Amino acid sequence: MAVTKAFRVQKRIDSLAECSDSKKNLSRKFGTPAFLEAAKKIREYMQAAGLITHIDAAKNVRGLYRSPDKDAKTFVIGSHFDTTENSGKYNGSLGFLIAIEAVSSLVRENIQLPFHLAVVAFSDGEGVRFHSAHLGSKVLTGAFDEEMLYLEDERGITLKELLTELKTDYRLMEKEKIAAEKWLGYLDIHIEPGDQLFRKNLPVAFANSIYGHKRIDIKFTGEAAHAGSMPMEGRKDALAAAAKFVLKVEEFAAKDRNKILATVGRLKVINAATNVIPSIVTCSVDMRSLDNKDLNEAYEEFYTMVEKICHKRGIYFEWKLLEESPPVVCDATLNKNLKEAISSLNIKPESVISGLATEATIISNVAPVSLMFLRDYNGICYNPNEKVITDDIQLAVEITENFLKGLQI
Repeated sequence: MAVTKAFRVQKRIDSLAECSDSKKNLSRKFGTPAFLEAAKKIREYMQAAGLITHIDAAKNVRGLYRSPDKDAKTFVIGSHFDTTENSGKYNGSLGFLIAIEAVSSLVRENIQLPFHLAVVAFSDGEGVRFHSAHLGSKVLTGAFDEEMLYLEDERGITLKELLTELKTDYRLMEKEKIAAEKWLGYLDIHIEPGDQLFRKNLPVAFANSIYGHKRIDIKFTGEAAHAGSMPMEGRKDALAAAAKFVLKVEEFAAKDRNKILATVGRLKVINAATNVIPSIVTCSVDMRSLDNKDLNEAYEEFYTMVEKICHKRGIYFEWKLLEESPPVVCDATLNKNLKEAISSLNIKPESVISGLATEATIISNVAPVSLMFLRDYNGICYNPNEKVITDDIQLAVEITENFLKGLQI
């Protein structure tokens, strides 16, 4: 029976991987036709498991298994279903599909829980389209900020315009939240973003802490001119300024004393042409650290870097902090329950540090959180070559079932 469960999860992962914005690779951005198709499939999976379902105003797909106690609090379990560009098929989908499979067993066995159990496939965990992540979990926790409505995608479409196109009234988002006093806790399930578990020959592990992070958008504005007529010393090259900054960021983060991970993952030249000096360049900066003081100091240092580079080169810059969250310590009681569930299958429970800013980061503001990782056999999450074997999925489903049955908080 357990093997059948794992194969069903794997089959659904493969099916969702067909919902893609591109025929060349897996890319599923918030609000696209592929995204909506995936949401429909996920809802069908939840309904087949016996859950009460709906798709909310943030396009989260939500399934509910009610407790006999109508006044009980709600425990949430899940992950996101949007993807990065050129993504692996397990990132995101693995978590909520394992949750659906585990909860389906509880429903089938008519196991009554002292809490309401919600399985959520979050709509916008990656934030690729509008460069601001976790729309779904922000709505679920009541942290949605209406300023997000004016974020633009690469085509200049705002989030507000997209929601209107999707026939979604953003004013309903406030009603979609689970009130803080009604939260019991949250379990996030995710493929490991690395190779620690593979090297240790462990199918699963739990996180004891999650990196804090900041996401920044920077716009460099110089002056366009012909590449063959403007002398080198007179140029206001926005791309050269951005390139200098990118290298400075790498140099800063490479120093151990700074205890920072920093990545410029997006760089775009506006109106690019081979024979024209770049006048406008935008880039992103992703910063992460386990120490909030280190994170804030690095943030100030990066701003100073841009300021100095642009002043020297005659470049104007605009700096925008898109989102931030402090480091998170996972809940000791939830982790104790998770360790017991892992041990029940004769697996050594080991902890890791999570470099991922998952939905747990947002939810930690209103509820205790925990995070379970599954082994990536290729140690390369966020990549088409990521791999989770069926045996590990089987174990994860059983661990999740045992965790929910034994949950005491």
